[in-house]
Amino acid sequence: MSRSAPPPAVQAVTIQIPANKPGGAASTGNAQAVAISAQMLIGRGRPVWRPMFYGGALIAFATALTALAPTSSWWFIYGLACDLLGVCFLPVAAVRLRQSRDLKAATAELAATGGVIAPFRPVPAQATQTDRPKKPRPASTARSAAAGGLPGLKVTQLRVIRSEWTKFRSLRSSKIVVFVSAAVIIGVAAIVAAVINSQWDKLNPDAHKVFSPAVTPMAGVGLAQLAFGVLGVLFISGEYATGMIRSSLTAVPQRARFILGKLVVLTGVVGTTSLVAAVTAFQLAQWMWTKHHIETHLGAPGTLRPVLGAALYLVLISMLAMGLGVLLRHTAGAIVSLVALLFLAPTVLGFLPAGIGATVTELLPAQAGAEFWSKPGGGWTGLLIVVAWAGGTCAAGFARLLTEDV
Repeated sequence: MSRSAPPPAVQAVTIQIPANKPGGAASTGNAQAVAISAQMLIGRGRPVWRPMFYGGALIAFATALTALAPTSSWWFIYGLACDLLGVCFLPVAAVRLRQSRDLKAATAELAATGGVIAPFRPVPAQATQTDRPKKPRPASTARSAAAGGLPGLKVTQLRVIRSEWTKFRSLRSSKIVVFVSAAVIIGVAAIVAAVINSQWDKLNPDAHKVFSPAVTPMAGVGLAQLAFGVLGVLFISGEYATGMIRSSLTAVPQRARFILGKLVVLTGVVGTTSLVAAVTAFQLAQWMWTKHHIETHLGAPGTLRPVLGAALYLVLISMLAMGLGVLLRHTAGAIVSLVALLFLAPTVLGFLPAGIGATVTELLPAQAGAEFWSKPGGGWTGLLIVVAWAGGTCAAGFARLLTEDV
């Protein structure tokens, strides 16, 4: 019985280059890649002017609002938030403008060498593996595939880390999450500092005593932990969702080395971003508080622990989230579990008897982490609890990866 042909594949781009032109395919290889990438992005209805228009209009509106509204009003705070949101549109516009320029430059280079970018067209389905004649496999390729990696290349930990870094920076969603996380930490610090600055003279003496100029600017950590947690989940669960995990483990058969490479990249990115954002938020708040002389500096006693502790806590939360992603192998399930652990569990435990609920709540990662970094003179028990949570989930997830098939 004849087998029906599979449906045509999705649209693709073809490039025609005459063989008799000087330079040939070797001289236009980069232009081909840039043209294909840029045309597929620009050709999906992503105009350059839209984010520039939205960002400019939002910044203009927010600037006018903050100039007209009283400093102590919520309209002023709303204007600051709109300013931050408008600034977020500018990197998107810059990326699309660069893609448009790359497309024009690549098209001009191809036209100069005789290349032609054909329009989008359906690509017929390729023959199945059973219809193709089987060719003998070279022995050298077989040996290299069995050992992992390409012929002549040895799989080392440094190369695995570079590969994972390439995966990370090539995804737009990863860069957006990192940018949003840093913007949340800095933006919330600016909003809180503005509110305190405008109402400082109206606060009672007891509020002045409990005020901490080192801990208060870190108010955005509670929101940023969710963003960094989602980043940790997506960094590993995205490979299971797309099936790329099979290709990754084929290229790196040593699964412990594969996971270690992901951990190094994730902790490096989250640690650097959170530390820079925490220091920036701290310095911004101190600068805004100079009006009332309530600022401090990083060299003062008890100021380094909230800043460095908040950054370390965010790194541990991202590791915990990555462990959940490896353990559950499902993006939605891992994110729901993370949200339940960080935000819903304290509310549920509040229905238990007072003694039991309070004791169990102190063992949750969010409460233990806040106990560590928000109390400059506190102990290290909260940090040990968060380390235990992160280490436990990572160990459980890695054990499943090492013992079960993907």
